[in-house]
This record gives sequence, C-alpha cells and structure tokens, in this order.
Amino acid sequence: MSGIAVIHNLDGKPASPELLARMLDAIAHRAVDGRDGWIHGATAMGHARMCTTPEAIHEQQPYCVGVGDDALCLVLDGRVDNRAELRRALAASGAEPRGDTDAELILRAWQCWGEQSPRKIIGDFAYVIWDGLQRRLFCARDACGVRPLFYYCDARMLLCGSELHQLLVCPAVPREPNAPMIAEYMCAILTSADETLFHHLRRLPPAHYLVADRRGITIRRYYDLNPARTIRYATDEQYAEHFLEVFKEAVRCRLRMRTGVAAELSGGLDSSSVVATVMALQRKGGGPPVPPECFSIVYDEPECDERQYAEEVALATGVKCNFITPTMLDYSKCLEQVRRYSDLPDYINGAVFDGLREELVRRGLRVVLTGLGGDQWLQGSEHYLCDLIARFQWRELLRQLHCDGRFGTLNSHSDRLRVLLRWGFKPMLPKAMVRLARRLLRRPQYPYSIQSAFARDILLAARLDREPPRPGHMTYAQRTIYDCWVSPWMFHLLEMDDRSNAWAGVEGRHPFYDRRVLEFVFAIPEEQRARMDLTKFVLRKAMKGLLPERIRGRRTKGVFGRVFIETFNRIGGESVFETMAMESKGWVNARRMRQLCHERLAMYPSDLWPLWTTFAVEFWFHEVFSPMSKCEGLRGIVASAPVAA
Repeated sequence: MSGIAVIHNLDGKPASPELLARMLDAIAHRAVDGRDGWIHGATAMGHARMCTTPEAIHEQQPYCVGVGDDALCLVLDGRVDNRAELRRALAASGAEPRGDTDAELILRAWQCWGEQSPRKIIGDFAYVIWDGLQRRLFCARDACGVRPLFYYCDARMLLCGSELHQLLVCPAVPREPNAPMIAEYMCAILTSADETLFHHLRRLPPAHYLVADRRGITIRRYYDLNPARTIRYATDEQYAEHFLEVFKEAVRCRLRMRTGVAAELSGGLDSSSVVATVMALQRKGGGPPVPPECFSIVYDEPECDERQYAEEVALATGVKCNFITPTMLDYSKCLEQVRRYSDLPDYINGAVFDGLREELVRRGLRVVLTGLGGDQWLQGSEHYLCDLIARFQWRELLRQLHCDGRFGTLNSHSDRLRVLLRWGFKPMLPKAMVRLARRLLRRPQYPYSIQSAFARDILLAARLDREPPRPGHMTYAQRTIYDCWVSPWMFHLLEMDDRSNAWAGVEGRHPFYDRRVLEFVFAIPEEQRARMDLTKFVLRKAMKGLLPERIRGRRTKGVFGRVFIETFNRIGGESVFETMAMESKGWVNARRMRQLCHERLAMYPSDLWPLWTTFAVEFWFHEVFSPMSKCEGLRGIVASAPVAA
C-alpha cells in the first residue's frame, strides 16, 4: 500500500518539482515509510512509501536503471504474487533479476515483454514506467482493479496518481462536474468504466494499460477472461480439490508481510474460509509462524449480529477473535471526507470498518486479509435458467425453479412463471424488444426524482442500458461473473476501500480477488458455483474438515438494512433533501426526491442505495462547487433532524 504521483509534459516543457511535491503532499498519509522523487526533463515521478512485504524494506522507489535520457524508471503501488514463476520466465528470456524486489521484477518484465508484460504479472498493482530510450510512458493496473490509478490528460500534459484529489492540486486541471456520471450515481447504476465525478478526470480501468508517446495517448485491454477455457471433472470432490489448491496459493502468497497476520472474521463463509485456509497452511509449515489475529464487527441488532458464528470459527481453528464496535457515519465525518478527497463520502457499510482499521494500527498490524470477492464470484447466477432453456433441459429447469432459494418461495404456477419470464426468457430477448416492452408498460428506467429534461439531454436511458463488451460464446451464468468483474460499481467500491485503508495506514488483501481464483471459478460448470438452493457449492466442499459443519452449511447472512436506515436518519434522513443545489442545475426535483425517500424507507427492505448515492453526490456537489451555502444549509438541516434511537 504505497502511492504514486507522475507528471509527463507532452509539450516537452520541464516537469515542475513544486507540482510533484504538492501531488505527494496530497497523499502524505501513504508515505508511512518516507517519500522520494525523480525528475528528468519533461517527466517527474514520485513515490509515497509504505512497506508491507519483507522485500519492500530494501526497495528504493522511484526505481531507476540507467541515467539521463536513456533512463528506465518505475513507481509502483502494489505486490507481485507469482514471483517464482515470473523469475523463471525472466531467466529463460535472459533477464534474470539481480535483486529480490517486486519493482525490479516488473521493470525486467517491461524490458522483456513490453506492453504485454502486465499480463505476465499476477498480483495487486498500479504502476507507471518511463522508458527514456523509447520516449514512452507506460501505465498499468491489475486485472481486478484492487489498486487504483487516476489520470488527467490534455494537449500539454499527463498527470497520474493513486487518489483522485492528487490531480486537482494542479491549477491547470479544470474543476467541472460530470453531469452524466452524477446521474448514474443518483440511479445507483454505474455503467461508465473510466469516468469520474469530474468531467476531465479519468480512472484507468482494471486490466488495461495506457501508453503516452509521440503518437499521443493509447489505452488498451491487456487481459480478458477466456470463455473457451473450461475445467471439467467427473466428481464434486475433484472440483473441490482443485479449487482448494488454487485458493491455498491465493492465500499463501498474500501472507508475505513484515508484521503479524490480521484477518477479518465475520463468521460468514468467505472470511471464515480465508482464516481456515491460513491455519491449514500453518499446520503444514507453509503459513505464518503464529496464528492470525482476527477481528469481527459486532452489532446489537439481532438480524446482523454474527458473533456466534465468528466465535465458533475462532474456537474450531484456534485463532483469537477480537470484537469491534462498528463505526457509524455522521455529518462531520462525511464533511471531513469530502473535503479531504474532493470525492464522495464513504458508504455506510464501508465506514463501519474504520474502528477495526484503527485497532489494527494500534497493534502494529499493517495488513489484513478479507473475504471480499466470495459473493462476487461464487454466488451463482439466476440467469442459469437461460442456459437450461438454451440446452432444452426442462426437467432440470423445473427442479431449479422449485428448489432455488434465490427466487424466494414459489408456491404457485404463476409465481414460477413470473420468475421464468424474468430470469429465464427476458435476458435472451433482443435489447430493442426489452426497451419497447418497458415503454409500453411505462416502467421507468431511472428514479422519478431525476428531471426528465436533464435525463433526455444526457441520454440517461441509453447510458443505463449500456452493456460491457464481452468475449463471444459465453454461457449466461458466465456473463453474470464477467459483468461483475468489469462492473464500474465494483471498481468504485474497491477504490473506496483502498482509500479508507490508505488513510488508516492499512493494506487490505483479498484472496478471492486473485486472478487465478477468478479464472478457475469462471471455467467450472454453474452447478459447482451454485446447486439448487446451495450457493458457493465448490467452496463449501473444499472447506470440508477445515470449517465447522454449521459454518460450512450456513445459508443465512447478516441483514444490515436497519443499520443503513439508522445511519441515514442520524445524518438527517428525508430532511437532507429539503434543499438541493442540484435542483438549481435542473438535474433533480427535491420534492420528488423527498417523496422517493419516504417511499423507500417505508417499504423496507426496498432498494435503499439510490437514497444514499443521491445524498452523497448532493453533499459532494455542494461542498466542492458551493461550499458556503452547502455547509450552512446542511448544518441547519442536521441540527433539526430527529436522531434514530
């Protein structure tokens, strides 16, 4: 968990050391172990250093080979997880590294394979390389987007940074709101992979690289999932054995750290599987010398209190579990974050981990393992019904409708028909037909609080209707995984998580987000991901003997809707929409927004996310573009708002 700052003047003017210093100042919290910079001609590179691996202690960044015009220089925020494999490949190509740092591995990979080098690297990374000999700047981001990279580019310069607000310290960068992206956030449906809330600022999407040279700026995808690669076995046990082998490696390579091991432990299947795998590795001499310190967020509300499950896992695996009270967002914390980052405040379910992060730092722990990604890859797909229809597997289709708990209790033929039409036939229809049906049925595509004229001007319906480009010959179940992998919503959530971790001085590592785990899960049959009413089937089989049976067979999850409502009410509830600056722009109708808020809160458990995302965008817009009116207006609203009991 480090930070990078890069200036590359396309017009050839000397890079400003003062601007580089300001960009590094903006991420001073990432420079736990110091910072350094390199400037030559039109290019400047800065590194905010936080060492989380043993090798990083001996690593000097920016990492440079050569001097002057021919210098090769790299700044890296990240970690290489296939180090042994990469070293062998480099040695076979005649470029065996002299040292043992991740920075040298990546720079050697660039020398060997150029633009295809990121494909050879497995891990969490964002890096920038200046190749003086080729006069090229090269940026890359890992396949799953665990590490962020933002950039600004115009005819004169290219700026890159680990956090969005770094780019805004440059006076030449325009501060202009990106209205179409704001609308996507108000809908809580993100379809734009590279756009941000600022019109001229972009993110480099995961699995992509950027090249800046004499020909201009080029952005390309360097890696994609391959639907043609399949994994087929005769028995469930063979799938489970293979998965466990891949998952153990994903966990093992994330245990490379300077300090002791910490892990989140909710008592759910995903985080529990990570902890159980760490202990299985330790028993065989491949894990940490001491058991991990585990941390669990505990609630008083029965519907989201999971401490009994966490305690059972801790007892069975022999780890110590520390129970942490959740941190709740309030007005002052939202204001502090918007001012610090010039971006949205945390989401409610993300902010609860702030106390856990503080406790990690207090104990001298810099790295925490999480179960993030299990729900994304292994939950199974309701669109599996499409695959059954396409294969004419009618008996299996009827069994799935009868047993699959994801569809709720289907007591009548009409219930089953409704589910079949929604999840079985609708995804197979041409998009034009779906749009026509939506118009005929007068079903809105976006919240009625958004002004219709604004929606028409920015072509909002078309934006929300966009689908990502996909490789051909995918099953419908695979499409669900693929769409989650390339989901801008997931990019944003990972960036928010990274932002919060960096501020606290903690690095999150997510074994389920290992590229090899994703590739395995994508290649197996849907019946191994979810079977009837049992999701995460292959994971459950793999954890046999490693987890208590009650945890391995657990079908319930904590429900956090009440926590959402209490936090939302604490910040002001419906009253936060009394006056809205975005209404003056013609983007939203405040009265309708209050009505929508009232309806959604009264209809719990309905979709509450558009309430929070609209509040967050409104809060950000006021603070960034009219801070005085916003602060005074919201303070008055919050002061008079009822606080949830």
